[in-house]
Amino acid sequence: RWDQSIKNGWLYAYYPIRTARLIPLDTLEPASVGHVLELNSDRIQHRPNFWAINYQATLYIPKNDRYFFYLQSDNTQNSSK
Repeated sequence: RWDQSIKNGWLYAYYPIRTARLIPLDTLEPASVGHVLELNSDRIQHRPNFWAINYQATLYIPKNDRYFFYLQSDNTQNSSK
């Protein structure tokens, strides 16, 4: 369950999964949920292989302007298999 009272940072749900295939996370119950201030899976206890994290946040944008957001992943798994 997401705690909507937290305003800063990211809420996460951690899922240990049993396959390298992509599966819809909304069909699973998270093993743990929590709050972090940055997107860094090293800050969340997880298994060495076959896990997923769902991050969720709300952004406050104080004025109309052009904003750019970037995400980077070190996951080298080929999801087309």
